[in-house]
Amino acid sequence: VNLLFLWIGITVMNMVRYSIHLRVLDAQSEMVDLNNQLQQANEKLLLSSSMDVLTGMKNRYALRQDHNRFIGMDITLMMIDLDDIKFYNDTYGHDVGDVILIEFGKITKKYFGKETCYRYGGDEYLIIVKNIADEVFTETLNVWREEFFQCVNFQYGFHPTCSGGYIFGKVEAEADFLAMIRMADMKMYEAKGRGKNLIIGAEYDGNSVLDDKTVIDSDIY
Repeated sequence: VNLLFLWIGITVMNMVRYSIHLRVLDAQSEMVDLNNQLQQANEKLLLSSSMDVLTGMKNRYALRQDHNRFIGMDITLMMIDLDDIKFYNDTYGHDVGDVILIEFGKITKKYFGKETCYRYGGDEYLIIVKNIADEVFTETLNVWREEFFQCVNFQYGFHPTCSGGYIFGKVEAEADFLAMIRMADMKMYEAKGRGKNLIIGAEYDGNSVLDDKTVIDSDIY
């Protein structure tokens, strides 16, 4: 009888230990699931904080995170402003204006890649292309502008255009990158002042902008 009670006691203890072990495994599994959910939520939060929802482009916050990776590279940095977007919003409604922005985002990412296209602020966009020959960039630019020019005409009866300025050269330090942004911005406003639907390019020599290398205007249409 004593042996029977001993056997029962040992069996019960083993069952209790096994039950506790299962509960620990369940708790560990739940912790893994919670950690995975938390990681996914953090990734979504990071993505939403660095992405412009309407265009699908990166935003200025993302640019601040990315800019150091361009140091040491030859880049072409282009600042773009959409022409007359306020007119389209006021005349046709914001839904039409949003269509233009969405199409602009899709077409721009298609030709220049989603990793280096940014909504810089308002209707201004920053596009960075790494290690590209000037003639290849110019050819890509023409195709990109033509596709954007045609993107909504069949629906609304007008052609959207953009104006811009770009600077190409080597980024030796962060100061060069910031200078190229300022200079591209100046070229963009020069283009808008010369009649819009115009993109002006120039070379960066480390201290200033050299003479204009490329002027692309509405004559291509």
